Amino acid sequence: MKTLRNALCLAMAAGLLAGCSDLMQALEKSANYTDVEKIDYNLYRISGERGNINQELQLRDYLYQRAKDFCMRHSQGAQLLEAVSGRTGPEHVKAQLIFRCVGILKTPEKEFIDNSPEADAARREAERKAREEAEEKAEAEAEAKAKAEEEAKSAEEAQKEE
Repeated sequence: MKTLRNALCLAMAAGLLAGCSDLMQALEKSANYTDVEKIDYNLYRISGERGNINQELQLRDYLYQRAKDFCMRHSQGAQLLEAVSGRTGPEHVKAQLIFRCVGILKTPEKEFIDNSPEADAARREAERKAREEAEEKAEAEAEAKAKAEEEAKSAEEAQKEE
């Protein structure tokens, strides 16, 4: 029973993956796009048109993915500079992207510390509150200790009187 269920799950997963690749192939076939054109040193343009859809963002996302793929071939990332899209008919859209390939930066190793006047004021205020709370806690502990000592003294005196 388990093997039948596992086999069924594997078959469904394979069908789903095949459907995803079919969707990408359909998108590639339906999009009429230009190859990446070099405009200037490290400045590129890619444009495309699609029929039978009315969503410019789908086409822009597809073109941006192609731009990222182009830059990744050179171990770089794509920096989008301009994206223009519009309709050329009731169900026909076109888009154009201008991008550059940039080096991929490592994340900073040190934590970012905000040294703006507002951040400094907030830090000073937090430190002041922490000091006040510590002083109040110390005073409360001292009072509790003094009260405990008084009670101990009065208990000793009461024992001596008996």
